[in-house]
Amino acid sequence: MAGIGFMARTFDKSLSIREHEEFKNSVIRDLSQVRTEYKRDDDRLEDRIKVLEATRPTTGELEARLKGSEPK
Repeated sequence: MAGIGFMARTFDKSLSIREHEEFKNSVIRDLSQVRTEYKRDDDRLEDRIKVLEATRPTTGELEARLKGSEPK
């Protein structure tokens, strides 16, 4: 019976104020890191889109290729 009571108290333990603050700070750090990673990935995607848009042929170039002549 004492063992069951001990186990119940162990699993029913509430966080102390210090543990709560450590948990809160850990969650804040993790969220900050996730935001930083999302921002970095977003910047990479924007750079890739800029490169693709800069190298994509214009409508005139596509029409010229389809007709078999050089673009003007």
